[in-house]
Amino acid sequence: MTQSDPSNPSLDALTTRLAETPQIFWGEPVIRGEGALHVDAVVHDLLIEHGQAPPGLDSLRLFRGGNASARNHLRAAAITAWLLGHPWFRGRDDLDHTILDLLSKGLREVVKIVDAEQFILDPDRREELVRMALAAFDVTPDDESAAHAADRLKALDSVERARLVKEASEARARQRKLEAEMRRKAAEEASSRYNRE
Repeated sequence: MTQSDPSNPSLDALTTRLAETPQIFWGEPVIRGEGALHVDAVVHDLLIEHGQAPPGLDSLRLFRGGNASARNHLRAAAITAWLLGHPWFRGRDDLDHTILDLLSKGLREVVKIVDAEQFILDPDRREELVRMALAAFDVTPDDESAAHAADRLKALDSVERARLVKEASEARARQRKLEAEMRRKAAEEASSRYNRE
């Protein structure tokens, strides 16, 4: 990541933009003819705004919403597109190549855990999405070092938190199983001693 730079974006400005996301961007995406928001059109327009050549149909296929399981990803992609429409992002032609990767692969894991609306409604999820976007572009918020920005993103990381919760739950289950096995063996030994007496 780059070092803190006065030309880097304001974290507050970007999280405020997310908090003020227009309703259409977090409405229902078009999936099989149902819904209101054509996310592929939103992504197409975003890429054009960033000075890219009109994207081909193949590059927008993911954003067409072929099935209901894609709903949360489509909603998160639309919300992220709104974020990337901020003037700071639009003024940077060196960021363009990463947009499709962020909207597709970059969101893939987090949308399995976080409902897209939380990127608007929850302050920590807003900050997480902003930091994910900045990290994807190898940029830090203004007045932050690369190390601080990376640490803060790690602290907010929903995917990592879910992994840790799952590991802790599995460890507790293993502990309970071990304790039950120890109790069973102790009972067997006590029963065996009693029978010998």
